[in-house]
Amino acid sequence: MTENPNKLQQKDPIKKPSGKFYPSTVEEQKQLDEWFESLPGNDSGAPFEDENEKKVIRQHVLNSVFSRIAENDQEAEGTPVRTLKWTWLKVAASVAAVTTIGWMGYSYWAKPHPIEYLTVTAQGGKVMQVTLPDNTTIWMQSGSTLKYPKQFSDTTREIYLEEGLAYFKVTHNAEKPFIVHTPKLDTRVLGTSFVIKAYQQMEDVEVELITGKVRVSHDQQILGELAPNMRLTYHKASAKAEIEELNTETSASFVNGVIVLQRAGFDELFATLQSLYSVHFNYDKALLKDCRFNLRFNTNLKVEQVLEIVNGIHPIKYDVKGKEITIKTESCDR
Repeated sequence: MTENPNKLQQKDPIKKPSGKFYPSTVEEQKQLDEWFESLPGNDSGAPFEDENEKKVIRQHVLNSVFSRIAENDQEAEGTPVRTLKWTWLKVAASVAAVTTIGWMGYSYWAKPHPIEYLTVTAQGGKVMQVTLPDNTTIWMQSGSTLKYPKQFSDTTREIYLEEGLAYFKVTHNAEKPFIVHTPKLDTRVLGTSFVIKAYQQMEDVEVELITGKVRVSHDQQILGELAPNMRLTYHKASAKAEIEELNTETSASFVNGVIVLQRAGFDELFATLQSLYSVHFNYDKALLKDCRFNLRFNTNLKVEQVLEIVNGIHPIKYDVKGKEITIKTESCDR
């Protein structure tokens, strides 16, 4: 039989030190142990990390009880040993409970706790709207994945756009900066609206500012600060960034079912179509890497209809076999 690790360690009754209080009988010892065991543990959701912590807290309970008894002891000084009646012990325990509960509460809240995250993915060719704990609103294009905490910390509001396209309308809070992490960039804001495009298959990550001001960095190195109608493009291969001016008023038009691409390449176009229509494109990336064009289309069109619009801008041939689409074309003139 395993000995109760929380049992009060009694000393030889003959050698009890002066001024200490112990149960006077085996029955009282048993009652005291049962009282200790009645305290909740981890299995009930109480703030005990392990049995060692539980043992420490129980010893604190015991010390509080004995201390309160000592304060009320009216016996003459010099009494070497005093035994306890269980009734008195229960009364003392109830009196000490407030102090003990406060101590346990402090122990719990002072400990760091892991952040709980939620992960959501927009699917079915539809835009998903997400409202964060601070009332910031995010619209995600189909195929996009976002991870965010159930509750923000006391100092920052940090979320993760793991894949795709998203429009952010951030609630202003100067005391808690809002930070969007992507696999390559970190975008820091206080309160503003902007769009981030971070498709894994794209060679670039883009941040387009609609209102307010943002600071974009990579590995804690600041790449630039954006004002409205500015776009930062980060090139993954070279780890360099460039900033350009363009009309960003239409950057978030995908929320209303309209896709607007400005100075885009085929990798951006195909990444967008793949997320919308759940298809896969096969094409020569090197052949098309210098192509740039502007394109606008409605998401209620079929993928073939969109490709016909593209064909009117740059001649292409496409072969659709189920979810696989093969593109053949000539290189683009710079």
